[in-house]
Amino acid sequence: MQLFFYHPDATGWTLGNRTVLCWVGPPAGLLEKSLRQDVGDWDEGQLAYLTALRPASEARASRPGEGPEKNLAGATDWAGRMAEGEAESARLLREADGLPAGARGPAGAFADRLDVLSAKMREASKARTEEEFRERMVSSGEGDGAGEEGRMRGAVGLPLPGGGDMAG
Repeated sequence: MQLFFYHPDATGWTLGNRTVLCWVGPPAGLLEKSLRQDVGDWDEGQLAYLTALRPASEARASRPGEGPEKNLAGATDWAGRMAEGEAESARLLREADGLPAGARGPAGAFADRLDVLSAKMREASKARTEEEFRERMVSSGEGDGAGEEGRMRGAVGLPLPGGGDMAG
């Protein structure tokens, strides 16, 4: 397993994006099973949410180590994977069985945000230059979905990544 970090680039930081994500994953390929071995401790709503988010999470984890300045093809391919993963997670969230009634609203809002982000990532995947890629990434708009994700996690009783309090 390897520790990965996703942080805003210089342009994103200048525009106020201060979200840093870290995760553990395999150095290559995708996980075949959860690192968390106590899946039985999740209730039906938590499992439905986490299952729905898998496509977006796997796409995010596939980000290349080099930025678009060194590997534009890798960056645009990753943006395409992100577009597909976010769209699939949005669909799965909307169709998820087992979510508690109080999580339906947050699930819909998070799915809507994922759809917006998916469309922006699809545009970034079509960039022909590093500058165009960065512009399209910066234009991803009103946040990265962290607020919607926090409300969704709170609605199913999961803590925020990094050990933060649950959002309600």
